[in-house]
Amino acid sequence: VPPTASTATDTGTPAWVAIVTGIAGLAVGFLGATLLRGQQQPTTA
Repeated sequence: VPPTASTATDTGTPAWVAIVTGIAGLAVGFLGATLLRGQQQPTTA
């Protein structure tokens, strides 16, 4: 039983980290794209 509990804990931690990492990645990518567009517009104009 203890091994099962440990496995559940180990599985839960990576999942939480993966979710946070995914959200952070999307946020960074979105901000990056916005900054690039913001810089390109003034430069082109």
